[in-house]
Formats: sequence, C-alpha cells, structure tokens
Amino acid sequence: MKSILHICTLDKFIPDFINFSRKHLSHYEQLYITYNTYKKYPYDLKDDAKHIDNKLFRYLKINYELYKKDVVLIHGLFDPYLMLLLFIQPWLLKKCRWLVWGGDVYHLHKLYDGKRSFKKFIREYVIKHMGYIVTSIDGDYAAIKSMYKAQGKRINVFTYPASLYQLIKQNPRKDKRVNILVGNSADPSNHHIDVFQILRDQDLCNIRVIVPLSYGDINYKEMICKAGVDILGEAFEPLVDFIQYDEYLKILSNIDIAIFNHDRQQALSNTRVLLGMGKKVYMRPGLSSTIQLEKLGLVIHSLESFELNLNQVELSRNSEIIKKFYSEGNLKNNLIKVFEANK
Repeated sequence: MKSILHICTLDKFIPDFINFSRKHLSHYEQLYITYNTYKKYPYDLKDDAKHIDNKLFRYLKINYELYKKDVVLIHGLFDPYLMLLLFIQPWLLKKCRWLVWGGDVYHLHKLYDGKRSFKKFIREYVIKHMGYIVTSIDGDYAAIKSMYKAQGKRINVFTYPASLYQLIKQNPRKDKRVNILVGNSADPSNHHIDVFQILRDQDLCNIRVIVPLSYGDINYKEMICKAGVDILGEAFEPLVDFIQYDEYLKILSNIDIAIFNHDRQQALSNTRVLLGMGKKVYMRPGLSSTIQLEKLGLVIHSLESFELNLNQVELSRNSEIIKKFYSEGNLKNNLIKVFEANK
C-alpha cells in the first residue's frame, strides 16, 4: 500500500479533508503536514499529523518526507519555499500531485504577469514539470497548460468534502424577505459593488443582502462595508467575523439566491453546496467554473437577467444532480484515483 504525504497550507477546506481521509482511507499510511492559522482552522493533531509553524523545522521535515513517501499531495500551490525545495530537487516532482484551488492558478499568475523575477521562474518551472495536476475544472487545466506549458498528467476529479451534497434542515424564517448571498470573501474579484448597484433597483424592504467578508483584503472589506450601507441601507448585512463551517452551512441553508460575480474561478465549493440545497445561483457566463457546472446539466443564471423569482422544478432538479454526483462514495473513489495514479 502506498504511503501518502499531504502538504497543506491551512485553510477552511483542510480540517474536513483530513477527517474524511482518516475515516474513509485509513488503510493508507498518510501524514499531514500543515502550517499557518491553526487557531482559525483547528483539527485533531493525532500521530498522523504535524502542524509546524517554525519554518526551519517545517521544511526540514517536509524535505525528509518528500523522499520517504511514495505519493505527495500539494494542497494549493502557494508556498514559494516549497516550490524552491522542488525546484532544486526536480526528480521529486514526478511523485507530486497538485490539488488545484483556483487562486494558485489565476491570482498568482496575475501577480507575476509581466514581471521578471527568480520566484516567477521557479514557479513556472515547478508547474511545468509537476507530475500530476488534479482538477475537475476543464478551464483551469487548459489555463495551466497555456500559462505554464504544464506537462503533468491530469486527474479529473473533485477532492474536497466541502463540495459534497449537504442535507441541512432549514431554520424557520422570521420574515418573508428574500435572502441573497453576495460573494464569498473580501476579495476584489467578487466585484461586490456591481452587484449592489443591481440589487439597489429591487424593493430593499423585501430583501436581505448577506455578504461574507471574514477573510481577504482588509482595506477592501472596509470599503465594501461602507459601500454596502450607502447603496443598500438596512438591507445590507455583512459577515465580518470568522464563522465555523457548520455554522456557515446553516446560514447557507437559509439563502434563497446566491450571486457570485467573480471574474475568475472561485467559491466553487460554496456554489456546489448551494445548488445541492436547492438555491438559485447567479454566476458570470463563460468562466471555467460556470461552464463545468453547466456540463453537469445544472442551470446557472446570468446576472444580466437578475430577478427574484424562483423556479422550484429547476431548483429541485439541480439539487438531485448535485446529490448524485457529489457524494461521499464518489469522493472516496476520487481520492483513491489520486493516490494510485500512475503514468
């Protein structure tokens, strides 16, 4: 049986991933090395997990395990020090699987675009020679091939429990207002103000605009909070404090309409969960994530034709598609494919 190393910059997806993998794939020898924000995203530190904030010890441990383990899963390719380790030891790349998050494709490419730097050179080399690229989004894989000339084999699966169908009982509603979720973070790629200006034309007494802003750019968050009050008044309800995932799911269960006005692939797990809950979702047409969801037969709406009306037949059909495709059984099989992949 293969031994697996997980290298994880801690984020909201990782604790549930570790719990799922421990429960369903315990027959593999796995080691999780995590770092950053443990207080924000805690998980159970058993013998199979090391959370290492000390940089020297972290990369010594990672480098040791890179040789010891059969398979290496890199959860989001953001860490320049990790890329340096792989750059100076390129023979290790053949065993590495990059689990693509989206921001590690588009945001960092935009950050380095038009610049000449050693970090950019290292990043491009590592991605080009990465052994495997794990993404269920055709457009993301095409972008990686185009931007980085990637040679790695694609593994076309989803990999995180955050995408799974969620059956959550909706709490009783205090009023009949329509709950509208706008975006997923304080990231400018959400283009919140464009959405606010569209919603301003609605009866503001009849809607509640819930805007998650608990992580991202602090200055942008402050600007959006001010703009939200100015444009939407009392209908604007920002979520500025971090919320545990279970509590966030309860909030999502009471949403009627979600608007993701991102200009790149983002918030896909949230989108899948909301569609599975039978919520109406608006996204930009033509994005890799929009195209991928539509390929499954899901109905995604364009913000240009925004309306509050809900088609229950359409929403129920969307929910059934999510329930069937994003199941625990499929996720388990997907991870086995990632672990066992062989060129």
